[in-house]
Amino acid sequence: MTLFVQELRQNYRSMLIWLVVLIVCNGLLLTSFQATAELAQSAEAFLAQYPQEFIQALNLDVLEMTDVLHFYASRSYLLTAILGSAFAGILGVAMLTKEESDQTSEFLLAKPISRSNILIEKFASVIVLVTLFNGVFAISNFVLLRLVQLTDFSISSFLWLTLGTWLLHLFFACAGFFISGFTASIKTSLSLVLGSILVMYIVSLVPALQERLAFFRFLTPFSYFNTKDLVIERKIQGIYLLLFLISCAILLIITWQYYRRKDINS
Repeated sequence: MTLFVQELRQNYRSMLIWLVVLIVCNGLLLTSFQATAELAQSAEAFLAQYPQEFIQALNLDVLEMTDVLHFYASRSYLLTAILGSAFAGILGVAMLTKEESDQTSEFLLAKPISRSNILIEKFASVIVLVTLFNGVFAISNFVLLRLVQLTDFSISSFLWLTLGTWLLHLFFACAGFFISGFTASIKTSLSLVLGSILVMYIVSLVPALQERLAFFRFLTPFSYFNTKDLVIERKIQGIYLLLFLISCAILLIITWQYYRRKDINS
């Protein structure tokens, strides 16, 4: 438990910095809602601004830009998804890689604590920090949406969108934790986790651009937690939730199995 608390103390400042940046960026994007809503009253004129592929990729054909939550889902959600995933991935990466990179692993392993407990306490701190990050952002986002709304938005859709965002961030926290178990260089780890976020986001756009490649949606968590399902349907499809759980479980089990036997560089 000491290690768990130590990780919380070491990482909460960076969490606050990421939060402030994301909240400010979200607030700036939401300031354009009223102007967009006025234009969106003429749906044809609004959609004519964008290519058909872009409309389908961002679900603009089903989202109503006169609804502030739909506007958030089409604009700010992408920022929240990518920046939040970057925070979660970097946090996960730092947990194990920093011990070897900073050459403090020998001191850590000399303590009366097993490697399994090290993994448990470190990952528990990741879950808590990612949950706090999403909780505080959700509260600030709710307040901002209330301030700029023209009409009431669906609370249930907001909660589903919040849940989807949290799960997306947890996936990349697991991915970062997995990467940190195999690499000793913090630069390499950061490159891998940020690169994976970018690649998986690009992959999530492919089904909207090429219908014959629709199976790509099963390869990326950005498709598992898409705005159409979360905001319009108010659900997470069972197959996507199952893939999410299996993916996270595999990443964590492999990390646990490998780290217990790893020759740690000190």
